[in-house]
Amino acid sequence: MTFVNAKYDTSNRHRNAVIGLADHYNGSIQVAVSNSVLDEKLSLAYDITTDLSEGPISFYINTDGMVYYFNSKNYTVEDMSDWIDRKKFESSPYKFKCPPLVGEYTIYWAYAKKDVRKYYIDNIQPYIKPYLLKFKISYVEDLDPEDVANIKPHQKVNRQILFILTVIFYILEFIWGLIFPEDKTKQVKKKSAIGGSKKKKTAEKEDEPKSEEKKKGKREKIE
Repeated sequence: MTFVNAKYDTSNRHRNAVIGLADHYNGSIQVAVSNSVLDEKLSLAYDITTDLSEGPISFYINTDGMVYYFNSKNYTVEDMSDWIDRKKFESSPYKFKCPPLVGEYTIYWAYAKKDVRKYYIDNIQPYIKPYLLKFKISYVEDLDPEDVANIKPHQKVNRQILFILTVIFYILEFIWGLIFPEDKTKQVKKKSAIGGSKKKKTAEKEDEPKSEEKKKGKREKIE
């Protein structure tokens, strides 16, 4: 399954290679080319949220319903068939169960992811990315964008967004604490039920010898 955007030649030019792959397998493996714009629900189900201007995105789906990301830029019949026949897809960094089409309500979550990623990539990432590359923070940035064999789509962008949201949350929490500090004088310590019962028992034990002494004193007076 190959997703393309016919608007961009970089994405659309590999269609012939994918069609040639279908001829190569002669029906033993089904091959499909999907327009990410026209087949929006299908592309969003596979988390295709970019415009594919940099090239197509392809997946291989085995008979068990597992989806494997084609982690290569070599869109030739020889390379793609070799990737499948020699089961190189098993080492793909991105694999998941075949998803259903996005539904009437779940599509809004897909839209949200698409819009947030686009806004971040267009407006925020250009200011952060140079520093991530300079200090080689590989956890949140792909240091070598050509190393497609080990790159998982959206992974680093998602981590960058989550990290920024986490920092914003803690800053807001800190500011809230400064504006509305907790009043410690209003905190009431609850007495332990176990501790209370123990104190009660010890008090009863202390009263017992006093009552015996009173009884003994009364007997002496009578005598």
